Amino acid sequence: MSVRVDKRDGRCAVITIDPQTTERNPAILRTVTRDRGGCLGVYGSTVQPGRVALNDLVFVESSARSPVPQD
Repeated sequence: MSVRVDKRDGRCAVITIDPQTTERNPAILRTVTRDRGGCLGVYGSTVQPGRVALNDLVFVESSARSPVPQD
């Protein structure tokens, strides 16, 4: 199996809302913005299909030919 990182995933204010209490904590988004450039995940595409099972080893490879795109 092989996947490609296509784009960084910018975060919105929804991550500041506690799903149980609906209380907002703006410090969460400020921290993500400060520490992670406003991004906390990625969008990706399957390059070669395959199966990943619980406890499988996963390796992250970097390619100079295809850097992670910035927004």
